[in-house]
Amino acid sequence: MILSHDVAVTALSFPLAYLIRQNFCLSAGQHQLLLTGTLVFALVAWLVYGGFGAGRSMWRFASPNELLSIFGLALAATAMSFLALFLVGRLDGVPRGLLIIQPMIAVVLLCGARVAYVTLVAPRFAAKRANVAVEPLLLVGGGDAAALVIMIIARRMLEGYCVVGIVDDRDVVGRTIYGVPILGSTSELPSVLGRLAVQGMMPAKIVVTCPHHELVQGSLYRVADIARRQGVELTELPDLIRFRDEPAPSVEAIEGRSVEEVAAYSRLRRLADVILSGTALLLLAPLLLLIASAVRLCLGSPVFFDQVRPGRARKRFTLRKFRTMHDPLGPDGIILTDAQRTPWLGRLLRRTRTDELPQLINVFMGDMSVIGPRPLLPHDIPTADPEILAHRYALAPGITGWAQVNGGHSLTANEKLALDLYYIRHRGLMLDVRIITRTLEMMLFGERVERKAIEEAETISFQISKHSIKNRAAA
Repeated sequence: MILSHDVAVTALSFPLAYLIRQNFCLSAGQHQLLLTGTLVFALVAWLVYGGFGAGRSMWRFASPNELLSIFGLALAATAMSFLALFLVGRLDGVPRGLLIIQPMIAVVLLCGARVAYVTLVAPRFAAKRANVAVEPLLLVGGGDAAALVIMIIARRMLEGYCVVGIVDDRDVVGRTIYGVPILGSTSELPSVLGRLAVQGMMPAKIVVTCPHHELVQGSLYRVADIARRQGVELTELPDLIRFRDEPAPSVEAIEGRSVEEVAAYSRLRRLADVILSGTALLLLAPLLLLIASAVRLCLGSPVFFDQVRPGRARKRFTLRKFRTMHDPLGPDGIILTDAQRTPWLGRLLRRTRTDELPQLINVFMGDMSVIGPRPLLPHDIPTADPEILAHRYALAPGITGWAQVNGGHSLTANEKLALDLYYIRHRGLMLDVRIITRTLEMMLFGERVERKAIEEAETISFQISKHSIKNRAAA
């Protein structure tokens, strides 16, 4: 219902804006334009809102961040719709003022409906409403207590944790509370943990947030048994007040001591990232819509595969790709191989690397850069040395980089780390140009391992390791 509401509002905002612009006077030839525009806006809004899960949010828990997200999605849907109309009919008959009036109306109606529900409707039903997260939490129970925990962590009253999902026997899978999704029932906990592990969000703790009598009979024992077998700590909501964490050391301080910064070039490159990613998103919008439609038809919903990864200074962000695989567990609960999970469309997207295109959004938002170290999961980086990790996380991760163009998937974890450290030490305009050129060659002719570049990078990695050991010995 929420998705239908958002699509209808966005679609009807086009004729409404047109009528306002024309002072509610239409000629005979303008009805066809209104019909075409309304259909285009409806189709694009369905793809954008459905792909990003805008309709899964519970309105009674609507937060400023969700309103901001709806604002951004409305602008994206508007831009793509006008681009589609331009490709179809060169925007003939569309007044320029409509480019401003229509998104204003769409945003006001979309956000206004949510605000009105929170302020007028929700109170009648007595609805109550992260420093960098370190340990993921999975909540059992999706009531007001779960909302309170999520809000406390989001407002940094409890440091060092993030909530990655909720299991609940009495609510609808896919709905969200303050942006945190309900992933399944307690009986589906093994598959929920399996999906979270694949996405890099395996919970460190499972927190029971509701009274035991509200749980389905026997579910608490089942959760406790699964948590024990999976090696996940099970705790109760009252124990939340005893959570304690020491603040993480400042990576910026370590970085400033061990990595030479070129401030002017860093600012220039961020500007280039914004221009390149924004232009690419605009030009590739028809291709993105085509791929999103194909993924929706072949793999179903969701269209995107989201994975939480550490970025610059280990700040967590959500990396987004087009989905290329089915769920990791089959209907019988058995873990499937990658080959079994990947249909022909997924293999095609991976071969052409078009599944990476949504990461342009990460670049535009500042979570990533066009060029940089690949955003790996922590367990994929073969070191725990704090100084080497400080080097590794000194820059924003990139869509492409020195490791990707010198072997990519054919490299070992240590070789990738050495190449990433080499790039961080030698980054500059000329090296970035070489990476862009090699990236285009790789897309056309495939990956090629460059042993000379790897050997040179491993020398740099050895020097950093030796320097780190010397510093620890002195300490």
